[in-house]
Amino acid sequence: MSDQVKVRFWGVRGSIPCCTEKTSRFGGDTACIEVSCGDDVIIIDCGSGMMHLGHDLERRGLKTMDLFVTHYHFDHLCGLPFFCIGFNPETTVNAYGPVLDNGVTMKDAVSKLMEPPLFPITSALLKGVHFNDFEAGASTTLSNSAVVHSIPLNHPGGGCGYRIDWHGRSVAIITDFEHASTGLDQGLKDFVRGADVMVYDAMYTSADYPSHVGWGHSTDDFCLSLAEESGVGIPVLFHHAPYRSDASLEKLETEVSARFPGAMVGYDGLEVVLSITEA
Repeated sequence: MSDQVKVRFWGVRGSIPCCTEKTSRFGGDTACIEVSCGDDVIIIDCGSGMMHLGHDLERRGLKTMDLFVTHYHFDHLCGLPFFCIGFNPETTVNAYGPVLDNGVTMKDAVSKLMEPPLFPITSALLKGVHFNDFEAGASTTLSNSAVVHSIPLNHPGGGCGYRIDWHGRSVAIITDFEHASTGLDQGLKDFVRGADVMVYDAMYTSADYPSHVGWGHSTDDFCLSLAEESGVGIPVLFHHAPYRSDASLEKLETEVSARFPGAMVGYDGLEVVLSITEA
């Protein structure tokens, strides 16, 4: 068994893929993160980057994995219909999705996404995907002993954040989340406290957030404040706006590194590796 936790980013954008010469360095695929706990794989979200992850998992010969989805907006689901191994009945993808506002489940959302005239085939062909519902706030213990905790997040239609704990290491993923006007929420501070890595929705800067209040996203400033107040090891800014160019993200990278040494601006292909601290 590998003695590491690896966090690999297959898509870091929000809202819509944006593959242009101005976004080539940080990448244009939407949200998809692979968290490997030893030899076992946990996938967070099914954005367009999931297509590339699927081909890589197929190359690796992986047959069983767990998938957790934060919510059911298009940019976080659009890669699932192109996830090649999900159509293989010999593959087991244990898919977990929160029951969100109005009782919507992951299976409901995927069924709507994959039906004519919007898509040529239906979700019934995803023979390898097995849907499981849970209420945001619940915890799930996986077969490899990793524990996936969840927390409800403020986002239009509902959202869910995750924290993965395995052998003394913790990875928190807080995306598609809008901070409260009164500041950082104590419950969220406690949820991410001491995490080795925290992936956080920094779609907006402090300058452009005021014109997007109520859109369901946060800022780089709140990301770093949360990391500072909760003792996070490595904050990774995530869910970049599709209009955010490489040049603007490079500038942001310089700014956040000066305030919080070790902070990262997420990009497609970024991999953060942690050695486990408990046998």
